[in-house]
Amino acid sequence: MNRELKIKDKSDISVYSAGLGALVGEMADNKAQQAVRHLGLDISSHRAVQVQSTMLSKADLILVMESSHRGELRNQYPAVNGKVFRLGEWRGWEIFDPYQESLDFFRFTMERIELSVDDWLRRI
Repeated sequence: MNRELKIKDKSDISVYSAGLGALVGEMADNKAQQAVRHLGLDISSHRAVQVQSTMLSKADLILVMESSHRGELRNQYPAVNGKVFRLGEWRGWEIFDPYQESLDFFRFTMERIELSVDDWLRRI
């Protein structure tokens, strides 16, 4: 299972990553690794995990990248309906998966993720 991430100055928050169509056990894309290096992050040990009902039931907040992901989670797991939001909710953003896109698109996506996480951290 993915490592727990403690957010600086928010030690009571734990973050987990899982996908709806994850290539279970696969490493983060090389371009994703490059895109986060400027933040001082090394995600080379990250491995893809498939979302599971047990992790969803334990979560207080579930953030997805795209509206389609929110709809899929709500359809597959109706009990999570009230706690699923888009990561880019506060900016009205869809954050599209950069898989098989250019490094520039990965960087653009990372910038959106970073801004969106900051938006959420101010609210929780």
